[in-house]
Amino acid sequence: MFSCSRPEGARPGSYVILKGAGPVPPWPKERDRFVFLAALQRSLSRHGTGCAGYCLLDRSAHLLLTAPPGEDLRRAAAEACSGYGRYWRGWYAGRRPVFRPARAAAVPQELLWDALAHVETAPVRAELAAAAEGYRWSSAPAHAGWGRSYLRLESGQWSACWSCRQWRGRLAEWGGDLQRLRAVLRLVENAKPLRALAAPASEPCPPPLFRGPAQAARAAAGCL
Repeated sequence: MFSCSRPEGARPGSYVILKGAGPVPPWPKERDRFVFLAALQRSLSRHGTGCAGYCLLDRSAHLLLTAPPGEDLRRAAAEACSGYGRYWRGWYAGRRPVFRPARAAAVPQELLWDALAHVETAPVRAELAAAAEGYRWSSAPAHAGWGRSYLRLESGQWSACWSCRQWRGRLAEWGGDLQRLRAVLRLVENAKPLRALAAPASEPCPPPLFRGPAQAARAAAGCL
């Protein structure tokens, strides 16, 4: 099993899960995924949180973020969801929330790369792709050296441990070690609602993501 020492300055991670709240998928059209990732990038940068890896499935988002579960992470997730929700309702109407309350679990350093492999192989388990690195809406193509990421990645810690070739092998073999797989599954199953964290009495309203659906659709192609 490949491993590496903890680089200086490495930060603890969080496995964050966002699931759609209604019968309509969170991103009915491809452009919606661009807009969501733009909203997420904006909120992560605003609250000093980075992304080590991600995957957008048909009805959920799985994120490995480089911050422990806490107020900054809660604010970043809430701001991304509310910003995208305003855009979503402008196109598709309705008053229901787009997402269920976000859930998160702290990822210990020894499970960091297992959690990342689990995130990036989710499309294979969902039968959306034959290989993880072939799925467009994930960080796997960038880590495998096959494509780009539509969300900015914090890759310093990853590149200190892995090459693209090594990571392709890790993705291909993920799930073969049942002990490590069960450890990640337990971590995901024990994820707690982020909104349960202490919040201030009032939160500032984040600035509008875009002025309207038309501007959002035009901006999505070039915002990342």
